[in-house]
Amino acid sequence: LNAADFAFVTDGVLWENEDKLTNTKISVNKVQLLGLDTLTRFRPFKTVGNYTIENELAWEYLTFELDATIEIQPSRASDSVIVNPGTTRVVEDVTIKFGVENLGAIASLLLAINQDLLESLQLGSLLQSEHLLKCLVSTLMHVEIPALSVFVGNVQEPTLQGFVSPGLDRVFSDSAKAAFQMYEAVLLQAAPAFFQIAVRDAINKRMEEELDKFVQGREGCPVVEVDVEVFSALTDSTDFVDFRDLLLEPEAAMAAGGSGTQPYGDVMATFMLQMTERFLNSGDDGLPKLNSALV
Repeated sequence: LNAADFAFVTDGVLWENEDKLTNTKISVNKVQLLGLDTLTRFRPFKTVGNYTIENELAWEYLTFELDATIEIQPSRASDSVIVNPGTTRVVEDVTIKFGVENLGAIASLLLAINQDLLESLQLGSLLQSEHLLKCLVSTLMHVEIPALSVFVGNVQEPTLQGFVSPGLDRVFSDSAKAAFQMYEAVLLQAAPAFFQIAVRDAINKRMEEELDKFVQGREGCPVVEVDVEVFSALTDSTDFVDFRDLLLEPEAAMAAGGSGTQPYGDVMATFMLQMTERFLNSGDDGLPKLNSALV
C-alpha cells in the first residue's frame, strides 16, 4: 500500500511534535498489509443492487507493517529549555506492527462495466495471461467499495523493531505498550471505523488511480494476432484448435506432437497445470487430491 493513500498520513508524516525539549517527527516510508492468506470465510457475489455485489469475508488476523523513520533533534521552540540546540539529530529506521484478530468484514463492490467494450473484447487477447487483467479492467467505467462493515475480535499489541539505540528502543516500546494498555478498549471500538474510513478510502483511491490509466488511454486491451505459422507446418489445416497447444505447457505440448509455441496463449495451459497440481495429482494416500478437497 502507498502511505500517501491514507488520510492520516500527510506528505509521508505520520506524527510530528515539538515540545520544550525535543522536536520529534515520525515519517512513514512503506505500508504493508499482512495476513490476507489467513482467510477463514469467503462468501462472494451476493447481488445487492443493479451494479453492486456484496462479499462476506473473515480472516484469522490482519497486520499492518509500517516502515518508518523517527527523527529526534533538540527543540527550537520559543519556550525551549535548550539554550543552544545545535545541529545534533538522531535518526532511527524502525518497523511498526499493529493489527487485529478474528476479523470479519462485509464489503460491497460497485462495478460499472461498459457492455459494448466487454462484448468487443477478442478471445485471443483474453487467452494471454499478460493481457487478461488489463483487458478486463479496460471495460470498467467505475469501481468503488461503497461500504465496508468490519467486526473485530481482538486488537494486537503494537510492536516496534529495528532501533539501534537501546535507550530509544526502551522509551518508544514502553510508551507504546503503556498506551495500548490504557486505550485497548478504545482501539477495539475504533478499529471498525478505521477500516470503514481510512482503509476503505485508501483502497478506493488506489483503484481510482489504476482505473484512470485505462480511461485516459495510457493502458488498454491489446489486439493479439494468433501465431499459427509453426502450427501450419505441422498440420494440413489451421481451421481446428489443437488441444495439445491449448491445454499443455510448451514442452509437454511438443512432446505430445504439438507445436509447443502456445499459439493460443498461456491462460488455459496455466489453468490446467494448476488444476492438475491441486486436484488431479495423487496425494499422500495415493488418491487424487480432489478426494480430500471434497470430503
